[in-house]
Amino acid sequence: MLELFGWIGTFLVGFVLGLLGGGGSILIVPVLVYLFRLSAEISTSLSLLVVGLASAIGITLTPAKKEIHWPTAIAFAIPSGIGAFLARRFFVPATPDPILGLSKDAFLLVLFAALMLIISIRMIRPDKSPSPTQESPKTDFLRSTPVGLVVGTTAGYLGAGGGFLIVPALTQVLRLSITAAIPTSLAIIAAQSLIGFTGAFGQPLNYPFGLMLTTVAVVGVIAGSYTKSKINPAKLKPIFGYFVLIVGVFMLIQELILK
Repeated sequence: MLELFGWIGTFLVGFVLGLLGGGGSILIVPVLVYLFRLSAEISTSLSLLVVGLASAIGITLTPAKKEIHWPTAIAFAIPSGIGAFLARRFFVPATPDPILGLSKDAFLLVLFAALMLIISIRMIRPDKSPSPTQESPKTDFLRSTPVGLVVGTTAGYLGAGGGFLIVPALTQVLRLSITAAIPTSLAIIAAQSLIGFTGAFGQPLNYPFGLMLTTVAVVGVIAGSYTKSKINPAKLKPIFGYFVLIVGVFMLIQELILK
């Protein structure tokens, strides 16, 4: 029964990713850990493969690919990919076990849960900042590089796609319109996650299982991308934010109190 919910959760991860351009990938690690019963370190590596492939395949199969601002995507993806690779290849293996009285797996999940709480608050609170309208702003490499490096390192270490950080960075820092930011973020997530995943080579990963997860997530991405034109994603964002909040609190209770 748990595995059935795991497959449903994987579809929803892709659906939200296609609908909002980010946020959905934050749920793939809890799905892998608590529904498919994988370790945190394996889950955070496998999530990069699933999210990366789902984003790459999904974006090529939807009309949204025409709205990608490629100069910004490339300028952001290069440093974020480097950050994700370094985090996966060096920072995760260098994390001691135990650390701060927690096992390495529990430590990663607690950090992940804390990140989920931050993301949920961002999704729940209304965004009062003015929305930029530029579809093709001038690419700012000086801003893209440090922001991309921080986002990529965070996403690579915790196994998240980073769309929850990328979309605000594209709209508020790099002044890209939300219409262009969502598909552009998917392109960045794809490159960043797949580059980061190469840092996990050598781990005992179940690749056939990962490809099955990817297939289900791709279906979700396509469904979310087409649904985006029929509903207002902004109305669903707070609802999803509360769901992320509940999952984050559950993870903290599970790792800090129940274990």
